[in-house]
Amino acid sequence: MSAFLSGVLKITLITDLTIGLVWLLSLCLRGGSGYRWRKMVWLFLGLRLLIPATISFAEISGQLPLIRVELNGPVNNRQVDSAAAIANGLKEQEEAGAVPDSGEGAGSPQDSMAAGEEADPEIPAAAEKGERLKADLETGLPESGMFKSRLPLSVLLVCFWLAGILAAARFHISQYLHTRKCLLETARPCRDKETECLAEKLFREYGINRTLPLLISDTVDTPMVTGYIKPVLLLDEASCRAPEREAMLRHELCHYKYGDLWYKLLMVAVCDLYWFNPVLRFMKRMAFCDVECVCDSRATRKMGPEEKKRYAYMLVTRTRGKSTAYSARFSAGRKTMKERLDNLFTDKKNKTGYAAALVLLAAVSVFSMSLVFAGRDGSGGTSGAGEEMAAGEEKGGKGNDGEEEPAVKPVKTFRVDSVADLYLEEPFQPELYYTTNRVTLDNHFYIDEDKVLWGYGRNSFGQLGIGKKDTDDTYYGEPVRIAEHVVSVDQSVNGYFTIYLTEDGNLYGMGSNLMGVLRKPLDGEQVLYDYSRYVPVLEPTLLMEQVAFARAGMYSIVALKEDGSVWWWGEYKALSATAYGSPNSDGYWAYEEWPENPRKMMYTSPRLMLEDCIYATTGNWTGAAITRDGELYTWGFNIWGQCGTPVTADDYVRTPQKVLGNVKMVWPERMAFRDSRTAIPEFASYNTSYNDNLFVQLKDGTLLACGLDLGTKTKTIELDGDMLQPVTKNYSDSFVPIAVCSLTDADIRSILAQCEKGSTVEEAEQILEEHQLFWLECFEEGGRYPLYLEVEEGRYYLYIDDNGRVTHFSDQEDV
Repeated sequence: MSAFLSGVLKITLITDLTIGLVWLLSLCLRGGSGYRWRKMVWLFLGLRLLIPATISFAEISGQLPLIRVELNGPVNNRQVDSAAAIANGLKEQEEAGAVPDSGEGAGSPQDSMAAGEEADPEIPAAAEKGERLKADLETGLPESGMFKSRLPLSVLLVCFWLAGILAAARFHISQYLHTRKCLLETARPCRDKETECLAEKLFREYGINRTLPLLISDTVDTPMVTGYIKPVLLLDEASCRAPEREAMLRHELCHYKYGDLWYKLLMVAVCDLYWFNPVLRFMKRMAFCDVECVCDSRATRKMGPEEKKRYAYMLVTRTRGKSTAYSARFSAGRKTMKERLDNLFTDKKNKTGYAAALVLLAAVSVFSMSLVFAGRDGSGGTSGAGEEMAAGEEKGGKGNDGEEEPAVKPVKTFRVDSVADLYLEEPFQPELYYTTNRVTLDNHFYIDEDKVLWGYGRNSFGQLGIGKKDTDDTYYGEPVRIAEHVVSVDQSVNGYFTIYLTEDGNLYGMGSNLMGVLRKPLDGEQVLYDYSRYVPVLEPTLLMEQVAFARAGMYSIVALKEDGSVWWWGEYKALSATAYGSPNSDGYWAYEEWPENPRKMMYTSPRLMLEDCIYATTGNWTGAAITRDGELYTWGFNIWGQCGTPVTADDYVRTPQKVLGNVKMVWPERMAFRDSRTAIPEFASYNTSYNDNLFVQLKDGTLLACGLDLGTKTKTIELDGDMLQPVTKNYSDSFVPIAVCSLTDADIRSILAQCEKGSTVEEAEQILEEHQLFWLECFEEGGRYPLYLEVEEGRYYLYIDDNGRVTHFSDQEDV
């Protein structure tokens, strides 16, 4: 809310500056350029002001020098929530590392805490900093209870602003209805044939297809056009017999033809919307004057000097009273009349005004993109600092004693394909988050500029939707045209099924009907261990209508409908579990819905999870959604606290739980909206996938995460395979601060170069893992190069000698 108010303030300041510059420019030109250019400037400003929100030009403004305006405003709840999330998360880690928690993972005999294990020395300091930050943000409030119950000042200001808008709008609407009623009460059709014939002639001359009703009214003393939906031309009896009758009709019809009534209404609406800004009333007064001057010029365009003199005499004698926004009439003050007469007899008007206006608007646009607001703006941080936070740089501040204090350090830095493609600095825009490029080990799907969906690769599950299923050996190398008008596409990570969303909100799917994920009936006879034995859906099948957004997990689908409801179906299941020694361990292969199934979470048809949401997504095993109020809800696999809720004996969060507020974006398992690859890889790459973590960006730009390897809590689980293997790892079931980074090809080569100095294979592995470069063992031809990397579009080989030491690396296979 505070960010919105800051945007309104920015718009107001820029508009006031523009109005002042236009006024000064008018003084310099002294009417020699006419008034049409100025009327166009007011029209541009009025239309822009109707949208009281800032428009982002991040790619352009990022290259401009910033003009900072310091604002010392009230604290926003979002700031305290962000600080609390950081402080509580880090404090939880400190406590967990110091004192064994006997209640952790209640009900699970395998849960244990590493008593006596030393915690990271930086974590207590970070937690202390987070607590201090939270306390500083609450400074000035009498007590925490009052702070929680008091409405933020930004909300009160918005309410006050809306009340002013309603009051001003009510006044002007009532005034218009009363004025129109009074004018039309005594109105009657015009019976003067000469006046009617003259009006018909002028209608044809001005190209007015819609005939205006001519009415005689005793309540008007000059001709006027009034009405927006059903306009009428009102005349008094004297005007029908006046010698300047034609000039008056020309003037009024020019007003009607060029929409001057709507133009004046726009100025009134803008003044009502920004009722607190007196400068806009000055703009409205100039705009009303410009309307009359431009109308005079158009009405006298074909007149000679003598005719213009008679027209000017008519203006002087017939003009009286003040102009209103609800009619076009002969009205003006003394100063306005002088301007109109000067304009009337200025025959040659140069184009300087248009050129100056264009230069002026361009300069103001550049200035507006360079203007930012710093300080406590209610968004939880300093504007313009998001880039550093996104890159993981530490930002310090000053404590109460005025000394520089270290910032809260990220607990961990996670690697992503591209920081820029996360849109961390962009406002929330759902269209940015569509998946337009999806690459798995089996397929590559992409949407071209014409919104045509193409795909190629294997079709062993019918996932290409070409009407048939092929063997694993069949490979389609040429892209297949699948559908038109597509905005987003996604595929199960193992290539089991594909979904895509069209512009009209229809969600389609094709491939393997795993547990009914493609909305086809299930038959227990066909649900076998071999996924290829499921009845395939060989052509695109409609799954759901009125869908705004959709994502595919490994075995599931989540869909956000246009009405804000979130639907999830399919299954979440993992090879790891708290324990397998239960009598229900066979639940892994169950094909019927079983709410208490300890091995997985499954619905064979769409299940309503939440309502009133603006975003929903899913990973392989965890789902998440954001409500319109910025609240984050999660569900799914929670064995490492990756749902952001306490770990319990149940490995799954089966009902969506609220875990955080003031959230802008969420990523389960991998921070990406689309794949960076443009071709199907030879081997799977997991450099930017973290299957047991959930990532969040708050509205203030803070990046948080929960789950595996983020805290000091520990848990022992079992892994399924040839044998049951226990494994103990650290985790955090609350959110902690993180940073993100991406590696370029040059960065990767630099890291690989560190392995060339006679490193052993083990040492090389450690160097790569420290930089989150995961490797694959490919013991081909006697193990010449056991380390094989596939990163982004690059492929690298590390070669070893007979002594087991690395000799060199190459991006090409040595022959």
